[in-house]
Amino acid sequence: MTIEEELFRRTKINLNKISKYGFKKEKNLYKYSKNIMNNAFRVDVEINDIVYLYVGKPYSSIMYKFKVTEVNIPYEYKDENLKMQKVMKIDLIERYKKGKLSFNKLKDFGINAIRGPRYMPLELSKYINKLL
Repeated sequence: MTIEEELFRRTKINLNKISKYGFKKEKNLYKYSKNIMNNAFRVDVEINDIVYLYVGKPYSSIMYKFKVTEVNIPYEYKDENLKMQKVMKIDLIERYKKGKLSFNKLKDFGINAIRGPRYMPLELSKYINKLL
């Protein structure tokens, strides 16, 4: 078993559930789209960036922390809900318990809606790093 498989086995990530957020698995690589929502909004991601994944109902919490290991990988995918032209490789760093970083807590830092990729407010980043 590879390190990645062991890490994902221990954290019990269900890729079937998070695939609707743009994650795809190919040959033990977990990919996420850089360009989503038909390019209506774009987040520039660089190697070594930290990426958090917010999962909606029933969790309504930030559930995962990843480190970006590769960016701008050409990848063509399109369906009625999603278009991808480039993806990134990410490594799971941590999985959080439901409610630890709930939407209600995020509101304390000025986040009133999560509809796609966004930048994290500095104060929230400091809070997460201090808390966890």
